[in-house]
Amino acid sequence: MSITGLVHRTCPARALGVEWLDLETILGRGERYDVTVNLATCYGRGGEGLAELVRTNVALPNALLDSGVCDGGVFVNAGTALPPGTNEYSLSKHQFVDWLGRQAERRDLLGINAALQHFYGPGDSEHKFPTWLLRTLLRGDPSVDLSSGTQRRDFIYVDDVVSAFCEIVLRSDALTRGAVNEIPIGSGQAVSIREFCLRMVEIVGAKTELRFGAIASRSEEPDLVVSPGGWLELKGWRPAVGLSQGLTRMVREEKEL
Repeated sequence: MSITGLVHRTCPARALGVEWLDLETILGRGERYDVTVNLATCYGRGGEGLAELVRTNVALPNALLDSGVCDGGVFVNAGTALPPGTNEYSLSKHQFVDWLGRQAERRDLLGINAALQHFYGPGDSEHKFPTWLLRTLLRGDPSVDLSSGTQRRDFIYVDDVVSAFCEIVLRSDALTRGAVNEIPIGSGQAVSIREFCLRMVEIVGAKTELRFGAIASRSEEPDLVVSPGGWLELKGWRPAVGLSQGLTRMVREEKEL
């Protein structure tokens, strides 16, 4: 079985055990792939414009599919659990899922959209909230301005995301070909942003003041986003890393970077 992973910008699964290639290399080989895992993601937090956001999250994976190298195979897309109206990033990720449905039917693909909850772990981009907060605490900043922190989110450690992707690939024969199979990936546990921050402060042992409410919450952000569970759980998959354990690992490994 040949498996390729298309990587651009950030990658939520650094250890899937596949060969990481850029699009030009994939197309240049002239091979056809049994399984493709699309982790191409632009969040738009690094100053990228809307054109770059759409290019990375919509056009790039469509270009890969248009090339024909994935025809008849399995295409796993790293999507988002955020509603499409949350921001431009979530809108673009949902737009590609619509395109994937058309492509799956046209190209005899087994399409899978893995709707990712808020994953976190060491070595991630500082544009991601958990990494930004941790590095702020490790620097010893005297204070940090935050929203009210009442929003509840489903945080899942990156190693559990990796295991979920592996389980999806290994069991993909049980899914429907010619369509998009929606598979949520999360812990199934909702934790407030405030609690997440306070746990991280405790584990770091930081003296930084968390100024909750100093920043207004964005009106388009949902109060609650949590994985409903589904196909993965029915197959016996469960996340292995709890929040405190995951934060402890993240802090330890970030200090070693």
